[in-house]
Amino acid sequence: MNEWRTLGLMGGSFDPVHKGHVALARRLADTAGIDEVRFVIAASPPHRPALVASASLRSRMLEAAIADLEGFSIEACELEPGGPRYTVDTLAVLRRRNPSRSLCWMMGFDSFLTLPNWRKWTELLDLAHLLVGARAGHPGRLSAVLQREIQARSVSDPRQLGSSAAGRIMLCREPVAAISSSRVRNAARSGHPAHDLIPAPVARIIEETGAYAGGQE
Repeated sequence: MNEWRTLGLMGGSFDPVHKGHVALARRLADTAGIDEVRFVIAASPPHRPALVASASLRSRMLEAAIADLEGFSIEACELEPGGPRYTVDTLAVLRRRNPSRSLCWMMGFDSFLTLPNWRKWTELLDLAHLLVGARAGHPGRLSAVLQREIQARSVSDPRQLGSSAAGRIMLCREPVAAISSSRVRNAARSGHPAHDLIPAPVARIIEETGAYAGGQE
């Protein structure tokens, strides 16, 4: 049986990165036995309001948040000129750049529930595995189409993620704290940075730069 070395990928705007992002990535990596995780930082996510912080500032905060985490790094392909905008295109790029790796797209359960609304979502599983983590207090119900995909593709043994390049779904049911970037931004805007929600180096950058200090959400 061919063994593929698995590469974990967590996408997001990280505006800003918070402890929930880091905790979810660590929980999923530990569950699946993944020793390399890249945070795929978005340039301008489709179908979402305009981002508040610049790409360079979001990258700086993300770099600070994971500086001490071995095996964690930033994947900036979406920030390249003419870079991909949709996840399916991002995974196609990363598949070409990592032909011998098993790609594992990491996501929270709330994002997983919206998967049928993503561009060419069924093609995602031709390019990567999906590693899905629960969020505390999120009772979301699976649609019939997602139930069918889980029934056909679900695995519980992380070694199965390394036995093929793509196409499996693994659910991690142990929840992590539910935190949103908008909650962090609102706290910073009010003049009371949410130090309990963000890594200390990120809090310092927000305070030093005045990011999220003005304007409306």
